[in-house]
Amino acid sequence: MGAGSCSYALGCSNDILVYEETTTSNTTTDKNGNKVTKVVSEEVVISGNSLNGLQYTGKPLRDDPADILAHELVGHAIPHATKSDTGNAVDNENKVRAQEGAGKNAQRAKEPTHVE
Repeated sequence: MGAGSCSYALGCSNDILVYEETTTSNTTTDKNGNKVTKVVSEEVVISGNSLNGLQYTGKPLRDDPADILAHELVGHAIPHATKSDTGNAVDNENKVRAQEGAGKNAQRAKEPTHVE
């Protein structure tokens, strides 16, 4: 994202940096042992790996790197750089998932403590 792009498009004061990390130094591990993303301010780091174990209505939910990037952007980075949306990162993510085509728009289970 070029300098000023975030300010113009989203009204934020800082650019949002997005990159794939190939080492584990800037990633964390979830309860299932998967490498997951880490957000620090408006910097988004993704591992490029899918996350296994997410559920919706008791069924597995797709969570590939594109889904993870969308979550990190709309759930954390953009609200930090601009203003809060729903206050909940998973609710923000589900807004994105709802826009996908039939059969691909399953909603992630609610996580009330997963804040922006």
